[in-house]
Amino acid sequence: MQAHPERFLYDSAIMTIDLMDETLRADIEELVCLCEACASPMHCPAPFREEDVCNGYLQEMNTSYRLAKRMLLGKPQAYRQGYGSNAISLLPVSYRGLGDSFDDERPHVGPALARKGIEPKRHGHDSIAVSETGDATVEVLCVE
Repeated sequence: MQAHPERFLYDSAIMTIDLMDETLRADIEELVCLCEACASPMHCPAPFREEDVCNGYLQEMNTSYRLAKRMLLGKPQAYRQGYGSNAISLLPVSYRGLGDSFDDERPHVGPALARKGIEPKRHGHDSIAVSETGDATVEVLCVE
């Protein structure tokens, strides 16, 4: 994803377009597209409101991924308007599960918080620092 953001954006956009087109051809009655909170803007107030989701610039890290996810918000709306499709987009909290990225270089938020809680305990520390200001918020749903 990071090595070739242009290819990732292209592939993700084509997959989204193909998925929507195939649901029309197959006469699928209902389609629910799951997006991610990363499609929201960089300076979105937390907790964010639905009308704030596409109101601003995306974070620069993984912009291609974020743009592809944002497309999942607009495509169902366009198909509802243009074709009468019964498709919607949902934007759940960040969902993580077994096998998630615990990579030291670029972990996801949930695994990063888990690591922050585990590592100090291993070294005999009683507390952890998650945010310098205390203003950061995150919602994470862990699924098996």
